[in-house]
Amino acid sequence: ARTATRTTALRPSGPSGAIPTAPSHAFAPTSFLPGPPRGPSGPVAAAGEGEVVTGHDRVGPGDLPWRIFRSATLLLAVLWGMGLAVPIGPLREAMTSPAVAEIRVESMSGKGETGLERFAVGTDPSGLPEYIPEAEDRRGAPELPEGELIRATWPSHSGFKPRALSRAPHGQQLVVADDFGVYVGQLFAEQAAPAPALRSQAGAGAAVVHSVRFRKAPPCAALEGHALKDISVACSEGASPVCRVLVLHAHGQRLVECPLFSPAPDVAGALAQSGEGLLTPSRPSLTWEISSDWLHGHNHHGRESVESVAVNNECLGGAFNPNKVGCVVVGTTSGRIVQLRGHLTNETRLVPERAVQQWSQAVDHGSLHVFPNGYV
Repeated sequence: ARTATRTTALRPSGPSGAIPTAPSHAFAPTSFLPGPPRGPSGPVAAAGEGEVVTGHDRVGPGDLPWRIFRSATLLLAVLWGMGLAVPIGPLREAMTSPAVAEIRVESMSGKGETGLERFAVGTDPSGLPEYIPEAEDRRGAPELPEGELIRATWPSHSGFKPRALSRAPHGQQLVVADDFGVYVGQLFAEQAAPAPALRSQAGAGAAVVHSVRFRKAPPCAALEGHALKDISVACSEGASPVCRVLVLHAHGQRLVECPLFSPAPDVAGALAQSGEGLLTPSRPSLTWEISSDWLHGHNHHGRESVESVAVNNECLGGAFNPNKVGCVVVGTTSGRIVQLRGHLTNETRLVPERAVQQWSQAVDHGSLHVFPNGYV
């Protein structure tokens, strides 16, 4: 016997017109509207009504906005993650370093000789691209040997704290600077007693060690009342080299050439044995003002300023001459390494020539040095 199924239409009940308890077929799952009357085999379409095709049978309402919101949220999370990774040193250098392409062009020297010269695409201090000639040194870059301990005798006052270190090109004269003074010392060899734990062993004799005693450098009137930032030493060639120390001061805005004691050949050996090199200095000092128009304003490093300096020893003849490109190299708090040259009309002013490299951190004092073959 077949049991008749009776379909009961849902009618609103109650003061608010709500259905107290709705069965599972009360609302269509895609439209959330009251469903059609149901028969024994499912919903019964009303007479004269065809199948309505709206696409909601495949994608319900609210699904598309949800997908857009999810994609936008994921994109925002990825951008935040990239922003956190940018300050990391290697990634920042890879993203900010300019593209360098090897270019070879035919050039002619002053002697009329032609040949191929290698250029690289770099940037000038303003950030514009430029061609930078590269010197091909067949000797290769210099290799730094392992460090050697040096017995140092520092100045006796308690407030001394070395800030910068430099050396003469011949390697026998060391120069250090604290906040307000320059000190120079001559390297010499002396006998050092063995360690107490090795004195009882056979053959544990005195060892030869290098020592240096730092003393106050000659007075430099241009440094009176100024705090020092960095130093670099340049010496002339010949049997009796004359050394000068270039001091960066005035918050990186001035470069001063100050005298150093240069021993004569007949007394150089005696001074080396005593660790002294105190003789009459030569001519008075010179001062150059470093242009500040090329320095960046406020950024995440703060206001950019010159922090370190290195000079090329080949620029010192009778006097230091920074007119040639590469004689003075400076580093800034924003990580830029820039070559300076003398102004075309103002001999006491230094202006930027080209940007050599960009670091991810500040180029601190004492971190720059120019080797004899031009490498920085």
